[in-house]
Amino acid sequence: MAIQARKTRIAAALDAILAAIENGSGFPGTFEVRTGAPPATVEDGDSGTLLAVCPWANDGDAAAFGATSDATLIAVANTDGVKVAAEDSILATDTAGHFRIKDYAGTVVMQGTVGEAAADMIVNSVNFVAGQPFTVVSCQLALYGLDAPYP
Repeated sequence: MAIQARKTRIAAALDAILAAIENGSGFPGTFEVRTGAPPATVEDGDSGTLLAVCPWANDGDAAAFGATSDATLIAVANTDGVKVAAEDSILATDTAGHFRIKDYAGTVVMQGTVGEAAADMIVNSVNFVAGQPFTVVSCQLALYGLDAPYP
């Protein structure tokens, strides 16, 4: 049997993770888009070429991501209420592969894959070109290892 948890507890845990990105400091965290696969754990050092650094402007408010659905908060960029920076300039030309979300002090809080489909962060194109903008189409923040949470 898989581990199960109440959706309200999962939402509270995700709220805490999002709050940790800013930690009440008033300084935004960032998300970085990089080449290649993400490191094995968030404790591991950065890997791949840094392609873009975007401000994280969620203000620690998971409500901006909408309701929790089976241990996942989903942010869809370019819609009212979602404050994740959606467009920014690319620093280097290469293929995007993963992202890392860092808190205001630069500590990695979360990481995931980048792709045009079937990835944690969906972008308009993984073919990044220096100086050009890119768009985050959607981003999922999830607590994995939990199955079929109770309402």
